[in-house]
Amino acid sequence: MKKNVRILAILIPALFFFFSPDLARAQTILAPGDLFFSGYNSNPASGEDNFSFVLLKAVSAGTIIKFTDRGWYIDPGPSEGFLTTTATQDGVIQWTTTTAVACGTEIYIVCEGNLALSASIGSVTGIVPAPGAAITLPNTSTFIELNSAGDQLFAYQGADASPTLLAGLDMNGGFIATSSTTPSSTQSAMPSSLGSFHAIALTPENDNAKYNCPTATTTGSPAAVYAALTTPANWVLQNTTYYSLPTGCTWTIAGCGSPEINVRGNSTNIVDGDVTPDAIDSTNFGNAIVGSSETRTFTIQNTGTSNLSVSSITSSNALFTISALSPASPITPGNSATFTVTFSPTASGSQTSTITINNDDADEGVYNFDVQATGTYQYKYNGTGSWLITANWDPEYPGLTIPLGYNVYGNPGESLVIPSGTTITANGFIFHDGSMTVAGNLNNNNSVRCITISN
Repeated sequence: MKKNVRILAILIPALFFFFSPDLARAQTILAPGDLFFSGYNSNPASGEDNFSFVLLKAVSAGTIIKFTDRGWYIDPGPSEGFLTTTATQDGVIQWTTTTAVACGTEIYIVCEGNLALSASIGSVTGIVPAPGAAITLPNTSTFIELNSAGDQLFAYQGADASPTLLAGLDMNGGFIATSSTTPSSTQSAMPSSLGSFHAIALTPENDNAKYNCPTATTTGSPAAVYAALTTPANWVLQNTTYYSLPTGCTWTIAGCGSPEINVRGNSTNIVDGDVTPDAIDSTNFGNAIVGSSETRTFTIQNTGTSNLSVSSITSSNALFTISALSPASPITPGNSATFTVTFSPTASGSQTSTITINNDDADEGVYNFDVQATGTYQYKYNGTGSWLITANWDPEYPGLTIPLGYNVYGNPGESLVIPSGTTITANGFIFHDGSMTVAGNLNNNNSVRCITISN
């Protein structure tokens, strides 16, 4: 029995410095042109519905792509999104890379049938069953089943509500202009953000299809291979033949490359995992006066050969705050972007924080290093009372000034720290930069010890 099949791929936009359950991981953020489908079987002899796709960009470990066979609608207004459906065959599976995956890799996924969910690379699990479906794993038909009534297959990252499409494949005579929110498993609209450049319609309708290599090209730049994959003449189609997937194509993609992150402070490299803050690379801020702040600038370099995507930069200590990345991600090969870390102490004492840069570098996707700073108080004596009573000292920012002409009083044994550059005259004796202990009769008065701050 023939099945009407359309395959689409979509991706949520990168949101920097904010989080969703997916983006909290260090994963690769893809864009249209970074992958395309290479085949599918909706009527296999074994009953194991499956599909395959080719990566045209390297992805890091922890990258997540979800797949669903729910349809897409466009209503006047306009509004569009996933169809609301009660079909027991419609659901969601999630594919996760367990290691870095190179550009030019073809991935094969069993999405329904006699076997449990499986993937040729990485792992795949069912995460959202169809509405009303009773789930007893590994009953994979409750997640995705490319059934004889027609179906769709979407690939996306993040939440369902805001996808950005990557690619589309229609096997039911072409996309329709619009579709209501009424549940349907036989037709799908062309999402407005997809466009014909990132979609292909293979006609007439056929149950099984694959990219026709080695006849069709599998060699060249990512753009050249992508253009070949989206050309209908480069595909073969059958209603009865169950194609072996993955296709067996040898993908040789020139200039595919991969991103490579490097972080610098004060023009000095900061190694991933550095836990020893140092002023040389700006990770040790030194002292910061309580009530003020100290800021350091750090540079993220992309020394690789493809775009570096930074999904978030975080601080483990709220006293250290992170600015937005400038310019915004992605960072193109050979270029860099900067961000600042600002320490704003609320009390005296040493503080540390771990700065974490989540990105799509294949082996440094979670790049972190420690920073350190010390909060300090500086005060101005208010001119009356004991030096040992905190209330008699007023904080002054950003520096310390002791005005001329003040009479400073204290009791025997008490001390006053003299700041750099200040001169204190007491009965003809001059004290510079250090501590002075009041002892004896500085002004011939046994009850009050008085010194005069002068120039």
